[in-house]
Amino acid sequence: MFGSCLSVVGFLAAFLAVSASLVGIVRYKSYSDLFVISGRFQAEIERIGPPPTLESCTSKWSSSIRRKNHGASQHAIFRNLLPMKPLLLSLIAALFAGAALAAGAGEDPNRPREFWWYWDRPAAQLPPPAPGVGAAVLVTHVIFSGQGYILQPRRSALRLPQGTATMPVVHVEVDPARAFAANAAQSDALRAAVLDAVRRGSSTWVQLDFEARRSQRAFWRTAVHSIKAALPAGVRLSVTALASWCYGDRWIGDAPVDEMVPMYFRLRQTRRDYILRSAAGVSEARCASAYGVADDEPDWPVALPGRRFVFLGQRGRLGTDLIADFQGSYLP
Repeated sequence: MFGSCLSVVGFLAAFLAVSASLVGIVRYKSYSDLFVISGRFQAEIERIGPPPTLESCTSKWSSSIRRKNHGASQHAIFRNLLPMKPLLLSLIAALFAGAALAAGAGEDPNRPREFWWYWDRPAAQLPPPAPGVGAAVLVTHVIFSGQGYILQPRRSALRLPQGTATMPVVHVEVDPARAFAANAAQSDALRAAVLDAVRRGSSTWVQLDFEARRSQRAFWRTAVHSIKAALPAGVRLSVTALASWCYGDRWIGDAPVDEMVPMYFRLRQTRRDYILRSAAGVSEARCASAYGVADDEPDWPVALPGRRFVFLGQRGRLGTDLIADFQGSYLP
């Protein structure tokens, strides 16, 4: 009699199991696991079929009660239903709570909606962040050269207003004059630099800025997996991404990161093309939670989704300058 109605309980139980999984994702895992969990939830829906409405179930229960009570009064029928009210209300509340959790999974309500990137330039050239704006501060350059690497701490002192939310940034350059070995020692050095940036600050986020070429993508993946696994509990990983990685050249969708920031600047002749592409929506869903622009370029004419990062001024050739400074003294 009530088999189909009991599937409501099964349906909500499946949803609660998914919600419990989402809690674990928020604390310990990456967003990529959301797609696995949501697929499991969809499979459960398909197995038990679409749930009947509460109205149809109430109708069946009411009909059954009327037959059992042989014309009992309507008040008596609802008295029989009253003991079920707390259960139904609890299940409905759990359903909405789970939906809210799924919608806001991984979102930090105290994190600013806008950050300014503070590159390694003299402080006089860098304006203080506006009220409510965070500072994404480059703290370490990691330069890969041949089989070795260079670790260069920030060279320019930076003073920020008290209370400014900060996030350390580790930037990677690859020496074009020496064939990149992409060896384990270099991957370990990058992981150590990121962990050191986390230890030296109090932020619950750290960002990796590594514009990997096609030949460097395997190294990028290995390094990112290693960094994510080594981060302390509660610290999340943000990575920058070339705009192309979020449209036609989508290869980072399954990366174990908590935020991807596509950079919509320094696009040169392709700028117009990406304006048109972004107007139609971001192709890679993982790239829709944040975006980066530059303050020395015209405003992006299309509304972009997510948290805003603003690059302050030109990047210049600092990485190449550092390589020149350290030639002959790189770490093998």
